Amino acid sequence: MSDSYEIRPFEEGDEAGILATFNEVFAGTDSNLGQRSLEYWRWAYPANPAGIRAWVAVREGEIACHYASQPSFVDIDGEERIFGQIIDSMVHPAHGRGLKRPGLFVETAQRMLAATCGPDKDLVTYGW
Repeated sequence: MSDSYEIRPFEEGDEAGILATFNEVFAGTDSNLGQRSLEYWRWAYPANPAGIRAWVAVREGEIACHYASQPSFVDIDGEERIFGQIIDSMVHPAHGRGLKRPGLFVETAQRMLAATCGPDKDLVTYGW
């Protein structure tokens, strides 16, 4: 599947496409979410003191998938480590594969998690 998509870390300029996909996927499904704003996205990701953990799958300039965690500093026996909570992750309906495995969502997740999780990286990454 990834042959026709570029799967990579977030780059400056991806924000508008991420928000367009987020709002397409979520805004109509949960009245508590509403439209996600650029201000919120910048606060949650690039402005996060613990860093940014956001990956995208792009095809022909469109953000087809976004997989991200919101990292937080934690103290583990006096050592500062990072826990990342998976949030705001989605695949645009036009790029989904239903139950076929692995789909674009899984491939994007695997790349982000391989790059950010491990003994010398984020200690824990979790999602609800």
